[in-house]
Amino acid sequence: MTSPAPAARSRSRPTLIAIDGACVDAEYAADDWEAGRLGVPARRGRNTVHFGVITQQWLREDIKRWSRFRLSTGYAFTSVDTCAQAMARFSEFLAERHPHVCTPAGISRNLLVDYLSWMASSRWAVGTRSNSLTFLKVFLEWGRRHGTLDGLPADAVIYEEEVTRPADALPKFIPEFVMAQLESEASLARITNPTVRHLVIVLMETGMRGGDACELAFNPMVDDSVGWPCLRFANSKVSTEQLIPLSAKAAETIRAQQAEVRGSAPAARRGCSPGSWTTPTAPSPTPTARCRDSWGGGRRESTCATTRAWRCGCTLISSATPWGPGSSTPACPSTSSRSCSATPVPA
Repeated sequence: MTSPAPAARSRSRPTLIAIDGACVDAEYAADDWEAGRLGVPARRGRNTVHFGVITQQWLREDIKRWSRFRLSTGYAFTSVDTCAQAMARFSEFLAERHPHVCTPAGISRNLLVDYLSWMASSRWAVGTRSNSLTFLKVFLEWGRRHGTLDGLPADAVIYEEEVTRPADALPKFIPEFVMAQLESEASLARITNPTVRHLVIVLMETGMRGGDACELAFNPMVDDSVGWPCLRFANSKVSTEQLIPLSAKAAETIRAQQAEVRGSAPAARRGCSPGSWTTPTAPSPTPTARCRDSWGGGRRESTCATTRAWRCGCTLISSATPWGPGSSTPACPSTSSRSCSATPVPA
């Protein structure tokens, strides 16, 4: 069930910081961008972009200009980060195959055809190749439309049909016997950090994206016309506000998380999880030491509360079941095919 977002509560589009122009230019001239310093909203853990991976200075400066343009037209900060990673692959190609190219005038159609061949034989997955080609295609279109890439040849074009697209695949579901283990009270009790435990439960009960769960408002529940609790949240994937009915367990978990937050977050900045605390003085979402204790130790940490929730869910499978690590029985095949709570945690 989807409802239009009220104007006062709809997610604001990114806006550039309104301070002295010289300060803004200095921030954008740097090779490392921080969303907070630019005045651009971004989720914790996704608030930096590193352009230093693009080795050609001329290409790096043009990509930074393009990225600044994208932010000014409303694109999310995370898309700029994805763009930098995609263009770093083009930079790697130039350094390896065409080191003599030092201006946009050197990006010819023949060079792009060589890049298509290089990408097709690369080690990257289909989705990664598709993103890389798409960003380069749009980058060249931007330069041609706005005249920002001096000397760019007219035939320097990547056509739509040349962009590799991932094949349509059937949905992959976590087997019921795995979900039963995840949902068992004994398994959930092994997660000692209450915020992580609550996140895992909310993710399983609602099916929402982990990042959206970490951005919930302090009181995200509303009652429908018959008094049943529903979860009101911003779906970042489709950029809209949605209402979904809650199970009794999910509603009780959210209330428990509210009680947990009351004692640990400033009243003026409360969200339902640490991922929504955006001030520099706000506590870190789930200390890594406590999260390691929840996992049983020996696992790789992450500074993202969402990733921790997913990996804690994975640990319930991999360390407390008959077919987990150290067992002679093979692990469930579904754990290698889905990037969710059943994805194996790297050692």
